[in-house]
Amino acid sequence: MTINLVLIVISPFLMFFAGRLFGGFIGRLEYIILTLGFNCISFLLAANQFFLYASSPELMVENIDLGTWLKIGLLEITWSFEFSVFNLLMSMMVITITTLVQLYSYNYMENDPNLIKFISYLSAFSGTMLLLVNASDMVIFFFGWEGVGFCSYLLIGFWTTRIKAAKAAFKALLINRIGDFFLLMGLILLFKITGSWEFSSALTILPYVGYEKLFACNITYIDAISIFFLIGAMSKSAQVGLHVWLPDAMEGPTPVSALIHAATMVTAGLYLLLKCSSIIILSTFTMKLILVVGSTTIIISSLVAATQFDIKKIIAYSTCSQLGYMMVGIGYGNFVASYYHLISHAFIKATLFLCAGAIIHSLRGEQDIRKMSGLLKYYPFYYVVMLIASLSLSGLAFFSGYYSKEPLINASLLMGNEWLTLYVQWILQFFSFFTAYYSFRLIAILFYQEDTLPRLYSRNLNTKIPKIFLAVLTILSILSIIFGYLASDFFKYSFYFSHSLPDFSNENMFLFEEYSSLERNFPFLFSIIGIIVACFFYERVERHVSPYLLIFSSKMYFDSFYNSVALFILLRLKQVYFLIDKLFLEYFGPYTLHYVVNQMSFSARYIFSDSRTYTAKVGLLLGVQLVFGLILFYVWDIEFFNKAEQFFWFDSAKRTAESLARNSLLPPYGTDTLFPNGQMTSPKLLPYIDRDTYEWMYSFSYSS
Repeated sequence: MTINLVLIVISPFLMFFAGRLFGGFIGRLEYIILTLGFNCISFLLAANQFFLYASSPELMVENIDLGTWLKIGLLEITWSFEFSVFNLLMSMMVITITTLVQLYSYNYMENDPNLIKFISYLSAFSGTMLLLVNASDMVIFFFGWEGVGFCSYLLIGFWTTRIKAAKAAFKALLINRIGDFFLLMGLILLFKITGSWEFSSALTILPYVGYEKLFACNITYIDAISIFFLIGAMSKSAQVGLHVWLPDAMEGPTPVSALIHAATMVTAGLYLLLKCSSIIILSTFTMKLILVVGSTTIIISSLVAATQFDIKKIIAYSTCSQLGYMMVGIGYGNFVASYYHLISHAFIKATLFLCAGAIIHSLRGEQDIRKMSGLLKYYPFYYVVMLIASLSLSGLAFFSGYYSKEPLINASLLMGNEWLTLYVQWILQFFSFFTAYYSFRLIAILFYQEDTLPRLYSRNLNTKIPKIFLAVLTILSILSIIFGYLASDFFKYSFYFSHSLPDFSNENMFLFEEYSSLERNFPFLFSIIGIIVACFFYERVERHVSPYLLIFSSKMYFDSFYNSVALFILLRLKQVYFLIDKLFLEYFGPYTLHYVVNQMSFSARYIFSDSRTYTAKVGLLLGVQLVFGLILFYVWDIEFFNKAEQFFWFDSAKRTAESLARNSLLPPYGTDTLFPNGQMTSPKLLPYIDRDTYEWMYSFSYSS
């Protein structure tokens, strides 16, 4: 059992190392077959465990400890993983899309001499994502988080001869460093207040000790940690303000775009919030901030997507918009609905990107949709695929997006009548119009308008669709239709996720009988209107409305603003650098040091040139060093480090145990009724605290 679960995580890494070390000996076809075979094994193992956990409530979660990675005093970091229905469903989605993208890449990148390296990078990308998804230790989680960012840098800038790709890769890395810093701060605070690197223990303890003030400020640990996690998620999931890297990431190969937007990078931030939802829900301010961030992202991304002409950037801003919907769902506390749409949206977005990549591949790299009209007579299959994905994304009935998006939007009707809640309700419903509009605007230009292809393209156009493209797009199209319906009953019952997601408003998430059918169907009606406007009145809209939307076609000037800010900071830093380096460091540093060393060298040469006093002088220097060493030994005693370390751990443990004891959560030792199978299952300490953690807190509580 343990080996099967571990293989789910390590299989992609095995393929990465195999490709980088032995790719030149294996061969292209053999390597891709080997990679797909290992991916299929990982998927089957994950699916087997998923259905086992889903059918056996007593096996809802399983923890695996592979040993200690790092141990310094009382600090111990282990290679520990947690497998549950929540984790394994995400893992199955990542493995499925990665497998299809790698198969697609074999044909898409067939003329690239570095195909094996590209496939191996994709394996590392999915491996780090699986490490992030299944990690139980916060340090291992952060390792996977950083690995996803680094792999995205390698893949976005894979074509190293393209300057735009290199700049886009560096931009993605730089923007994500902002979120990484805040995530690290949140994890450190979480460890500081709970004394544990394990997510399960830390998230269980925090509600009882997290209301202390942070550094005498008027903010609690729970609020600070939640806000830090939110900023970290904003950078990874491309929310407004930190979203500028995502459209530029389209400079990389299209399979990379599909993998980033569907299964890895952008889902990592939302997964972080879902994983830590039990503490985020305790911070009212953070929940409201999430609503504001998500709704603002929906507005800006939808309007920008409706004015772009680069086929990949239209789909990229569409991703930002849909991530905003999921973020709003988290802000409302509808975690299961957000998770549902995250999985469903992954298949839809992979379909759109890979279909767009196939069109770009056929047109020799052209991405401007104004030069790609009239494709219906050349590629009817691509039209059908993109139509299915767009209908599903728009939330039309009987498609996957309808089943996942409807509960996410309509659940907002149950969230009260505050002004912020009403505002977000209106945004969610009305901007369904823009989702349908920019989706079918793309289809109208590509397939419905007259042929605008250059004669060179139209004469030499290869209308034959590669079999690999045909197979991959067919599978994804089917998933874009049926997944939402097949999974709807599963997501209705929140007890499948009771170990991972708080049971908050889930019982009402799919029940809207108290509202009129018109009110519940507003999103559907707005989507129909958006489709009609895009298909029949697109040219009029472009002629009369677009001149007033220049700010949106310029991407809201976010890039210009950041460039101006960066330039201003660099200019100020240049002045500060001149003052510090030229006027201070050089004159009081190297110049002065050079003068002093020269004088000392001259004096030393003069002193030691006399052989009669040489022995006495050397003995004097050794004596001075010995005295200096003794002083350091007694002043900087090694016990100082031990005492500092013990103080840090004892203080954290004591505060944790005292708080739990005050709430009658630590009864006298020996109450075995709380420990069936070695786990503490008190309803006040969900999901669980293991025996070692209990005894550790107990010893400090009753010994003090």
